[in-house]
Parts: sequence; C-alpha cells; structure tokens
Amino acid sequence: QTSDWWLRSPGLNSDIFSGPLRNAAYVTSDGNLRPYGASISNDYAVRPAFCLNLSSVLFTFAAQGGKPSGKIGELSEVPDYDGNEWRLTLKDYGRLFTARAIEPASVSSLTGGSVQITYRGAWTGNNEFVSVLLCDNSGTVLYYGNIAHDSEYGTATLNIPAGLAPGDYTLKVFSEQYNGFYSNRYTDYASPFQNISLKILPPAETPNASFTATGDSGGTLSNVDTNMRYSVVGGETWNNITGTTMEITDVREEKDVKVYRIGDGTNTADSAVQTIDVT
Repeated sequence: QTSDWWLRSPGLNSDIFSGPLRNAAYVTSDGNLRPYGASISNDYAVRPAFCLNLSSVLFTFAAQGGKPSGKIGELSEVPDYDGNEWRLTLKDYGRLFTARAIEPASVSSLTGGSVQITYRGAWTGNNEFVSVLLCDNSGTVLYYGNIAHDSEYGTATLNIPAGLAPGDYTLKVFSEQYNGFYSNRYTDYASPFQNISLKILPPAETPNASFTATGDSGGTLSNVDTNMRYSVVGGETWNNITGTTMEITDVREEKDVKVYRIGDGTNTADSAVQTIDVT
C-alpha cells in the first residue's frame, strides 16, 4: 500500500444535512483510520469492495508459492504460512466431476505407496487439471498435487509420500482450473470435492532372523515363520519362507541375506527389511 485511500463514509466534519458532501473518511497509507475525514478534492486512492460467499471457497493458499507445482502423480507438501495475502479456489457447481479409488486406499507409513484413482467429467484445456489434496483427520491440508492434465476421464496413479504417521486421512479429488500460469493472485475454480478415505498402515514388526552357513553358498535361516520372505539377490526378487527354519542356497557375500515380514494389509503394512551380513 502506497497511498491514503477513501472510505465510503462521510467524514465527521461533514454536515450532510446542509449541502453537498465536502469531507469523507479515509485510511492513511500506514493503516490509520481518519474518521474526521479530508476534503474530497484530495487525490486519494480507492479500494474495491465486494461480497464474497464464503461457502463457495473450497480452500485457500498463500498468494505467493502456496500452491506447489510438481510432477503429475506426485504430491508436494504445503508450506506453513502466516501472511495475509491469499489465493482462493472457488467452487464451480457446473463441473459434474466424479472420482473414486479402484481398490481400498491403504499404504505403508514406512515406504508410502500408490493409489489408483479413476475419474470422469474433468474439464479439458491447457490450464485444466485433476488435482488432489491430502488432508489429516481434522481436515488440515498437508499435501497438494495434480494427477492428470487436459484429460476428461481416465485412471491415474497417485504416489503417497512415505513418513506419514499411521492413521486415517482423506484424499480430496477435484477438477480444477489452475490460473497460476498467469498470476499468483489469480483465482482458481474447481468442482466440489470427491472424498476418498486413505489409511496409513504402521509396518509389521521387523524380523530378527539368523543365518548359519552349512556350506560355501548355502545354510539355514532360523527364527523365521511363514509370514516372511527372504532374498539372496539384494531384494531384486523374494522367496516365501515355508517354516520356522529354511534351507537356502545361492548365498553370496556381496548380496547378504534379506528378510521382511508380510503385513496383513488391514492393520499392518510390510515390515522394514532385515539385512543379515554374510562374510
């Protein structure tokens, strides 16, 4: 702000009953109210006034850099913001957009994972996207990203970042007209949200297996069970463990032996990988 600016109210020094309005209240360039007013002959600025229906505001971001852009299918963390310049995304009821997850959406807190989302009715154009907000169970927006561009319908892959705390989250999917190409302060427009429940699963308990060599390239895995898998090729491929002990072959010093526990997919995800050093 670089100038004093007028209010619509008459200044207290004006006599509105005895002739033309001579004074109007104003605000100084440093934000101080001047209720007694100044002569309307002064060359002060004006500010537009408008009525905003708050129920039409889907969400807000910082005007500058608040809506992070990234690779299609990837989510970017939304930074904290304590300023007062905002960019609005308004609800466009004319967008008849639908979206759903192909399978129940659950991924690992340890490694993340991906969710397949099918959508229909998105608008098309150079600045039209299918976008996603990842929110916690209190509705706070944590991540934002796009899963499709200039596409009316299809199936898209959304990669969920690793490191989220286990618990329940919501993916809010919408068809969006993104106008940030033109100005950080341009308003965006979007369809009503399509909500998809997302569960972040804690990892299963990491194995504590042991390996005893019985030859130059093989030996016995112990302290294992049938809910585990092992690899002797550095995790490139995995084999099921069939008992509480397991005879394995083709063991090499440079690849070691790796073991992990399989999650049940409902309450737990796959565990961290245990690496047994082979000398």
